[in-house]
Amino acid sequence: SASTHARLFALQRLVDVVLHNVNRMPALWPILQGHLAEVVDNESPTVRAAALEAFDRAVAGAIAVCRRVPVAEQQGEPFEVVILRPLEQLNRSYYDDVRLGALRVLSHALQRVGDSLTVGWHPVLAMLTAVAAPEAEGGHREPEAALLGVAFQSVQMIAQDYMGTVPEDGLYACVRLAATYAAQKVDLNISLTAIGLMWNMADFFGRTINALLLMS
Repeated sequence: SASTHARLFALQRLVDVVLHNVNRMPALWPILQGHLAEVVDNESPTVRAAALEAFDRAVAGAIAVCRRVPVAEQQGEPFEVVILRPLEQLNRSYYDDVRLGALRVLSHALQRVGDSLTVGWHPVLAMLTAVAAPEAEGGHREPEAALLGVAFQSVQMIAQDYMGTVPEDGLYACVRLAATYAAQKVDLNISLTAIGLMWNMADFFGRTINALLLMS
């Protein structure tokens, strides 16, 4: 409908405004998040895909801005966390394509600006862990194979490329993340690869400890 396309156009323009107004970014981000929530609930897969594409650009762009220019906290939370929170909400969407799209947005953000993340690792690790161990009434349920495959690409990136950027209080969550993917029973290849990632993490911890001992 005309109103739907108007909201989509507004979302795309709002992304431009947010990324070009660094000082106002914390105030504008909740507005962007609200528009996104409306558009990704649209019945049209094409409209939902366009909304996710716009948000993909916004997330990577906003994190890159935070790397260059300090951005104030919003309501007591680091802005990096605020940027990533909508991805957790999208990951609980009714629509399969939106959940899959949220994981792809996360993967793209890690590829582009993963080395810039600091406190933002906490929502990232929580989101990826939830894919492999989804909650259901009465306990856990089996993860969805399509989501598992896309999410595991991000898990591999973290274990192989970004362990050195994860804050100390997030390292245990990294190990738990790999262990969760190793324990899932939907995809054997992912399980075996995740076990290998745990060995990579053990090597990383060993190198880090040795480096600290040499410095002491």
